Amino acid sequence: MQELYVYYKLEPGQAEAALAAFRQLQAALKLQLPGMQSRLLQRPVTAGAQQTWMEVHSWPQGATPPDGWQALIEAQAEPLPGSQRQVEVFEPLA
Repeated sequence: MQELYVYYKLEPGQAEAALAAFRQLQAALKLQLPGMQSRLLQRPVTAGAQQTWMEVHSWPQGATPPDGWQALIEAQAEPLPGSQRQVEVFEPLA
């Protein structure tokens, strides 16, 4: 299993547009990368403060992701609002 973690910061006024953009991204990825699962998380929020969001894109145990899947996600996600997206890939150790 491989998991791609993408995190970024948003100003409070960007949250609604960012959520809509993520939902569009998720729908497009379901068509282009069948079997991949995507989730959206956030750090606990203080009213009026900058928010940190985390996208998690993963493949079920035993699934082999197609070549270029990470680049496809990043290309599709460019229009998402927020600061620079930080991307990290993890694989299980045990």
